[in-house]
Amino acid sequence: MKAQDLQLTQLLQGSKQFIIPIFQRTYSWDLHNCEQLWTDIIRVGSNPKLPSHFIGSAVYIPEEDTSAAISRWLVIDGQQRITTMTLLLLALKQRLEMDKTDSPISSEEIEDYYLKNRYGKEDRAYKILLTRTDKSTLIDLIDGKKAEEGASLRLIENFEFFRSKIGGADINSVYQGIQKLMIVDVRLQQGIDNPQMTVSSILMYPWLWTR
Repeated sequence: MKAQDLQLTQLLQGSKQFIIPIFQRTYSWDLHNCEQLWTDIIRVGSNPKLPSHFIGSAVYIPEEDTSAAISRWLVIDGQQRITTMTLLLLALKQRLEMDKTDSPISSEEIEDYYLKNRYGKEDRAYKILLTRTDKSTLIDLIDGKKAEEGASLRLIENFEFFRSKIGGADINSVYQGIQKLMIVDVRLQQGIDNPQMTVSSILMYPWLWTR
């Protein structure tokens, strides 16, 4: 097992894909959770004296050989945070497509770094794959398609929340805040580490993982 403090944006960078196992619950963060995350981002992003903000852990294990062109990882813990940040980054990308004035990053960079794998084929083109209805809904949002009947309303509602917030926000503060979000990155080894015991340890002794 390898555990380290890591910027959340660094977790998403590179040719990789995070997969939510079918036994995991579907996406469940509500507007209250999104409002809290947004408040934290603006707070740290607009205050240069605040170096970072910790938002939890991400625990994942290889699904297959990680030497593949696009490494694939099963998410054991952290689905809600990773998915919500994907919605926020997508909303930021769309804002940048409409207004590129004095922006610290381009919409194309947002897509390449955090949302899609440029050379991935079919499902492997996306940084994260959810389960059941959530999967197709998030892919449609990223691709700019109209959500199909029966789509995940929670994903759509939270995405629209971030779009409304970013529409009137200072882009530099938003991006600086996103860059300051930190997680405890826990990478497990297949056949060696016990995912259930690792997550239980994080829940029971969180201070051991928040140095």
